[in-house]
Amino acid sequence: MVMNLIGTIFFALLAVVGALLVAMGVTDQQLAGGMVIGAVLLVIGVIGIIRTRMAQKKKKARISEIGLDAYKAERKDERKAAREMAAANYEIDYVVLAGQESRTKTGSAVARGAVGSALLGPVGLLAAAGAKKNTDVAMVIHYKSGRTENKTVKFNSKDFKKYAKYIR
Repeated sequence: MVMNLIGTIFFALLAVVGALLVAMGVTDQQLAGGMVIGAVLLVIGVIGIIRTRMAQKKKKARISEIGLDAYKAERKDERKAAREMAAANYEIDYVVLAGQESRTKTGSAVARGAVGSALLGPVGLLAAAGAKKNTDVAMVIHYKSGRTENKTVKFNSKDFKKYAKYIR
């Protein structure tokens, strides 16, 4: 409140000085721009003061209506509800699998094929078939607040295991 008041007074003085300089015939573009900025900030400051005063009056009226202890309890309940709403924004309701993609690591297939071929000949080339595969799973996460999020995770990763218990 005090900072709003100090800022408003400062910008009011800036606007008045700018207006006086223009009235005296000083017409500099930077000065005119500064005066406009000062006037705009003055209006913003006045609006801030008015809003603060209105909030204070509303608070006093509510306290006189229900009493100070009841007002404090009411505010505490409002803060609790806000915290619960924020928590619901991150609390998972359920997860839907949207798809998956599997791809073989080329380096792994070449290495296994080369080692298998060297050790067992042509039959060893079948070792390339057992090359490591990366599987990505796409899922849609639905939160209790109604928010949804699309996420792609590796199969059997920590993230997948975390979301797997919510899959429908």
